[in-house]
Amino acid sequence: MSIGAIRPIPMATLMIQARSSHRRRAVINSITLVLTSLATFVALIPLVWVIGDVIMRGLPFLTMAFLTETFKPVSQGGGGVIQAIVGSAELVGIASCISIPISMLAAIYVAGHRDHPIQYRRHVRVAFDCRRAVRLYIYGERSRLFCTIG
Repeated sequence: MSIGAIRPIPMATLMIQARSSHRRRAVINSITLVLTSLATFVALIPLVWVIGDVIMRGLPFLTMAFLTETFKPVSQGGGGVIQAIVGSAELVGIASCISIPISMLAAIYVAGHRDHPIQYRRHVRVAFDCRRAVRLYIYGERSRLFCTIG
């Protein structure tokens, strides 16, 4: 053989190397899966504990009076969250009046003009993402309302 010649590797050697590499990856995958599952479980323990504690302490205060009365100063005690509920309803109503017609028109436009260049469809996609962001903001406000009760 000459100095620069490449010697062929037997097929059996390649198969053994592939099997051992696959086996090693499978073991690493299993170990990683167990570790991430364990970390998830450990992280969920305090989360479930805190949520349960908030529910147990806040449930007695969740009455009809709390939901229908107005805010009161801290020194007076009591009070309700009707303004927050009305404000959230107004926010949802205004956002719906703005976003639903625009998104319906955009959907009709996209469905009817599939042959237009991609740049027009990209603008419509950005508009839909903005609409989704407004919806997520509303969900966040609703969550904040119910998480700060009590």
